[in-house]
Amino acid sequence: MDSWYGETSRGYGDPDYDISGVLRSKAGAAIASVLALRTRLSQEDVSGMRKRAEVRCGPRQSQAARCNPLVSPCLFNVKEDPCELVDLAAIRPLVAVSLSRSLERWRRTAIPAANVAVDKGADPR
Repeated sequence: MDSWYGETSRGYGDPDYDISGVLRSKAGAAIASVLALRTRLSQEDVSGMRKRAEVRCGPRQSQAARCNPLVSPCLFNVKEDPCELVDLAAIRPLVAVSLSRSLERWRRTAIPAANVAVDKGADPR
């Protein structure tokens, strides 16, 4: 289903965030390596970075500007609307068409996905 699943998935049965696992990971080591004054990240460092990086969405203002990608392409100003709550395609149709054409040019040159499910109906046996 193509839909909006809310502000975050937190509280919907996701496993607890494993800060110790982050600290032991390659990402944790990479982050620690760029910190000028520290050689080791603390759990507080990771927790603080995660809180600062989280985008919090407000409520949807109206149904009129909602995106329906199954009907037509959507356009968002991700700087002003990082949660993609307001579809601007009708307001900025030239931008939407230009981006759609650019995307289609890229799609034509893309290598087909290798991680698609096997179609049992294609087995010649």
